[in-house]
Amino acid sequence: MQTIEKLKEGWTAKGVNLDKLTVKDDGKFKLVVVAEGWPTVQVGPTGGITVTELKSYAKAFDAAMDGLALFEKQKAREQKKATTAAPAQPVAEKQSATA
Repeated sequence: MQTIEKLKEGWTAKGVNLDKLTVKDDGKFKLVVVAEGWPTVQVGPTGGITVTELKSYAKAFDAAMDGLALFEKQKAREQKKATTAAPAQPVAEKQSATA
């Protein structure tokens, strides 16, 4: 609970609205969600933090503090990869499809 209180203090200091904050207990971990769109912050029994939706981050506490921005950047990168990785349809196929 101390870690969750530290997170709340940090988010309040940053001006994050905590009206929709939820804390769920899944048996072993506390799952903290600030609001819709935010990644889930998983707090372990010893106070360790994991931001479940983020693929990588240097410091867990900092990633939890900036979770929304980091999650949005990650989604934008994934979307960009998906659009550039999609093979372009050859011109011959396009012409036969319209004919």
